[in-house]
Formats: sequence, structure tokens, C-alpha cells
Amino acid sequence: MKNRMKIHKAIAVQTSKEEFYLKAEELGTKAAKIFTEGKGKAQLNNLLNVVHSSTRVTDTIDYITRQIGHGNRGFEKDDFGNELIHFLYSELKIVRNSISSELKDLNLDEYQLQQIHLLLCRQFINSMVIHYNYRQQEGINAITV
Repeated sequence: MKNRMKIHKAIAVQTSKEEFYLKAEELGTKAAKIFTEGKGKAQLNNLLNVVHSSTRVTDTIDYITRQIGHGNRGFEKDDFGNELIHFLYSELKIVRNSISSELKDLNLDEYQLQQIHLLLCRQFINSMVIHYNYRQQEGINAITV
């Protein structure tokens, strides 16, 4: 199996774990409670755009930090932004290191490790936004029923 496929398989295994899913669900639900107005969807779509267009994890962290700094975007509420930053930077780095250990025979360089971390962030934010959208829709249905 080619190295790239081994890396993607290891990422898929890690992101399929229950704790990854539960954290995405937790933060997606938290986002739905925080972003109750229409701007929340735009904020999270912008976050998706940033994580998918960036080449480094720090680009995404910088975006979230900037949103917290603006103070009126929602990321600062209920410590949501800081919790998201901690998970993306610290917790997913642990997962990245686990993948690195699992694939030690590939002798991954620093760039490859950064790309693994970025792919983990992309997958997490995708899942979190899916949960946000579900919770938002669930809230809309509860109001209209």
C-alpha cells in the first residue's frame, strides 16, 4: 500500500472513533446554542472555508482567535472558541502523534505531520458543522411543530 493511502487509512481509523464523534457532536450542539441568529451559519461556513483552503493548522487557529477578538461573532461566548482552539491544536496533535507512532516505518517528516494534523482538523470541523446544522434544524422543527 502506498504511503499516502496508509496515512489516509490511519486518519480514517482515528476519526471513526467514538470519542472523536462525541466531541464533534458536543461542540456542534454548543455552537447551535450560541449561534442562534442567522450569522452563525455564515460564521461556521467561513470556518469551513478557512480550514479547507489553508495549508497550516495555525491558519485556522488564527481565524478563530481573530473571531474571538472581535467579540461579537459568537466564538467568544461560553468559551466556545477557546475550547475549539484547544481541541484542534492540543487534542488533535495527540491524535496526530498517535498516527505518527503507528506509521513509524514511513519516517514521516515535519511537513507530513503538519498535513496529517490539518486533515484531522478538516474532518473534525466538517463533523462539528454537520452537528451544528442538525441541531439548528432540530430547533427550527421544534418551534414550528
